[in-house]
Amino acid sequence: LAAPAAGTGSDTYVYDPADPVLSLVEPDGQAAACDQAPLHARRDILVYQTAPLEEDVVLAGPLSCTLWIRSDAPDTDFVARLIEVGADGLAINISHGILRCRYRMGFDSEVMLEPEMPTEITITMLPVGIRFRRGSRLRLDITSSDFPTFDRNHNTGRRFYDDRELRVARQTILHGEDYPSRILLPVLADA
Repeated sequence: LAAPAAGTGSDTYVYDPADPVLSLVEPDGQAAACDQAPLHARRDILVYQTAPLEEDVVLAGPLSCTLWIRSDAPDTDFVARLIEVGADGLAINISHGILRCRYRMGFDSEVMLEPEMPTEITITMLPVGIRFRRGSRLRLDITSSDFPTFDRNHNTGRRFYDDRELRVARQTILHGEDYPSRILLPVLADA
């Protein structure tokens, strides 16, 4: 949506697995499009948002989010959530994806993070088919949990199902020309 800024910028948040971002789900436990307002005050979600769209934008197909990250944990998760913010301010989730960093090279090998080392990761997100109306905004939220839909990463590098320690992780998203974090959107031309 925009050319990368020259140089490098960064945004940081703290992920505490004892206080995870809660999944917004229907009463039956199913994920569904819903207002993201209950998460608005959280300090562990980074929000990136466009200006109001000057014309309709149609997305159809797969999408992914590539991030340059730094973490002080040997393993952690990153969640990407695409949201439509209407002209009335209502923010509705459209797509999401999550990556456990130890599996960034594939599920057949576990590679721990080198703490504080810039690392490129790609989060595969659910495919979309939607028309964003003129005046609405596209928003990308980045965080490190979506619980209980996905288990919490304890940030220790140990197996979550028998790890009793919960470690706080300092997460950084790098961006700009040197570290081009981005979301790839399947925009249909002339739709």
